[in-house]
Amino acid sequence: MSLHPVHALPRYLAPMAGLTHSAFRRVVATLGGCDGFTTEMLSAKALLSDDFATSPYVKRSALERVLLYQLMLANLDPVQKVVGKVASMAVDGIDVNLACHAPRIRGVRAGSSLFLDRVALERTLGQLRAHWGGFLSVKVRLGSEGDGWEEVLRDRFDLFEQIGVDRITLHARFFEDKYKRRVRHELYPVVCGWTRLPMIANGDLSDYGEVDRQRGNLESVGGIMVGRMAVVQPWLFAHWGRGSTVEPESVWWAVADAVLEDFPEKAALGRLKLFGLYFSRNYLFGHAFAVRLKAATSIAALFAIASDFFARAPQRVDQPHLGGLA
Repeated sequence: MSLHPVHALPRYLAPMAGLTHSAFRRVVATLGGCDGFTTEMLSAKALLSDDFATSPYVKRSALERVLLYQLMLANLDPVQKVVGKVASMAVDGIDVNLACHAPRIRGVRAGSSLFLDRVALERTLGQLRAHWGGFLSVKVRLGSEGDGWEEVLRDRFDLFEQIGVDRITLHARFFEDKYKRRVRHELYPVVCGWTRLPMIANGDLSDYGEVDRQRGNLESVGGIMVGRMAVVQPWLFAHWGRGSTVEPESVWWAVADAVLEDFPEKAALGRLKLFGLYFSRNYLFGHAFAVRLKAATSIAALFAIASDFFARAPQRVDQPHLGGLA
């Protein structure tokens, strides 16, 4: 099949809290993988006590050819110690989350709060670059909506270049948009001209058709990052642009097995409920499935609900939608 150049761009799995843990990434890799994985957002301080061989947050499988570790790096975090731990594990790269606008993250002066505090941002990224000689990327949004956002974003791009960041991932929404408003894909040709750094486009580029519709806006980017739809359909990368031959039920059980392998039962129950909220979008009456999963009080009950649902041969939808998913 001949692909338009934008469809030949590298495709990456986005970091998603509670979802892109080792178990989920392992299943995606088994299904064919993608051009690069990212961990869920990791507390820099918590990383100091994590065991990279066993922790479900940071351990990797051999099939994850490229894995970036995304840090929730707060102002005044012990950057040198964190880098020392990461460097000792020979990781492929570090990504700094400057996009998350959740109150809990802002409260510790990380995520969007760190992006907006230029002095703290320069100090924190400068320390990180001084101690970390490996690949360094940042994930950002457009900033805060309102007059002057362009100047702020251009200034941050300049700062990233000065410090020695290697790549930018831009989710083209404002912090305040969360996932409710449309992604401003039309801005990529403009903002790519504001920096010499390669840029990865992120935000509602969830399938071959949408990328094709946005091809004129994506000609300047260096890759595409997919988040929520890759959780709905973990086989998405391997079947990009062609009909899937994967049986979703088998993927559900593969994720369930992997999560139980990595997490204790109580934590596994929460992770599978969250995964089920997304995965249920593959089915016509998936909402009812997600509601039943959410009410499960044990792994045994959750498995019984899943077995009953699949035994009814549920009808799939042609194109899952992401409306209402955080």
